[in-house]
Amino acid sequence: MSDHTVLALRLAALAVASAALSGCMHAAHAVFSPAMEAAMEASITPEKLGITTSTWRGKSCSELEESHAYMLELHQKSNPSGDPGMARVDGWQMDALNQVRREQDCFGSTATVPASGQVTAYGYCFSGTETVNYLTPVFTYRDFYTDGGAAETAAFNAMLRSTYGVTDGRGGCLMEDSPANAAAEIERLANLTRLQMNWDTVHVPWTPPPIEKAAKLATRAAAAPASVSPAAANIGSSSIEATDLGLTLESPSSELVSALGLKSPTGAWVVSVTPGSPAAKAGLKSMDVILDVSGQEVRGPEDVQSITSRLRSGYRAPLGVWRNRAQQELTLAIPTRAAPVAVAVAAVAQPPAPVPTPVIAAPAAAPQGNTFCHAYIYVVKKPGGVQSAIFQSPSPQITSAGMMTTLSAFVNKVRQQQPEAWRPFSFPEVQCSPPSGYCFANAQKALFKPDQMAGQFCFATRAEAQTHYDEFNSVKPVYETLEWQP
Repeated sequence: MSDHTVLALRLAALAVASAALSGCMHAAHAVFSPAMEAAMEASITPEKLGITTSTWRGKSCSELEESHAYMLELHQKSNPSGDPGMARVDGWQMDALNQVRREQDCFGSTATVPASGQVTAYGYCFSGTETVNYLTPVFTYRDFYTDGGAAETAAFNAMLRSTYGVTDGRGGCLMEDSPANAAAEIERLANLTRLQMNWDTVHVPWTPPPIEKAAKLATRAAAAPASVSPAAANIGSSSIEATDLGLTLESPSSELVSALGLKSPTGAWVVSVTPGSPAAKAGLKSMDVILDVSGQEVRGPEDVQSITSRLRSGYRAPLGVWRNRAQQELTLAIPTRAAPVAVAVAAVAQPPAPVPTPVIAAPAAAPQGNTFCHAYIYVVKKPGGVQSAIFQSPSPQITSAGMMTTLSAFVNKVRQQQPEAWRPFSFPEVQCSPPSGYCFANAQKALFKPDQMAGQFCFATRAEAQTHYDEFNSVKPVYETLEWQP
């Protein structure tokens, strides 16, 4: 999944804060006049929504440019739709994004931060149950960018289980780019909790122990999008050679968009197909435009390789293809690929004794066999929802990208069947924790409407998944089950 999916309301969308605010706003709607509602909207600021430059840290200039184009598209859609609130939020996010671009010298000025965007990361962790919100103090990450705080989240959840008996918390460890921003977020979450009369805030005296993390399997290329895998090589300004699929792809030009009757200049235009290749066997032809792969939107040619590289060999991935001015459905068999080779790095020296016992985080891409998952979607504080049966993930490993891929595909399927019931969701990979096998996503905010969430648990064996599934459905009312497989 592309980094541009980390959209507006990154922290406001997290479960606990969202639920607290939703309940109070819904009650207020019955008594506030339209004038009061307008005054409340006018009082909303970027800081109150948790919009900061931190959302965009750790990205290259090319990634920031991609995110900017995506945010600009959202902003342009919000204005004609008559939603001034969302237009303001999109504008604030673009302001924060452009500040980061200026600091990284993406405009050809003087850089004040590293070109990688990896500034010092300050963090905090939180988790919420139905009645309690747990918050840690501010700490400094030793290494946030390797896994997005997943290892710290796993250690935090383990501490909550052993110390407080918390097994149903929702949250994680997040990052800000200054101690002041991190402290402000902690205070913001605490204030939102106070709005819910029967909720308590517990300030936990805990910070992560020293954690050694495995190196990423590949480093980011400064001049190329991070989503392009080694199997794809640039052959032009916008061309991608996906050799393992047998495809040459380009971004559709404005002239091509008009000629083919496309609705937007997104997708991957098929320039050529190698005879006998997986793409040829799938029925792809020159002049086709690939719109989505396995339920994931394709915004450019590099997305095809990025998405398929995360799918299990032999998996039959659905393809949405634009052909003859209409959308068609094809099926692509994912080819067998060589296993990646891990890159070894020297261990980071530990500080002088005494120090806590280090927690060893599992490598993010260590093979774990085929994974079995269970996804669900619900309205916060409303009983029931929609769930999947246990399904076998196309990804052979429990990774953030693999989990978020199937969660987004499930949510999109539910929204297709119940379009009036569910708002659009965003799927930032930072909201996944591979060590715990859990991901969650949030729907777009809507004034005076309850929040909507989706979640997914993944396990190494079907037996573990079945145990979780049975426990999940032991609570009444049982979720409606959607017969769905990725």
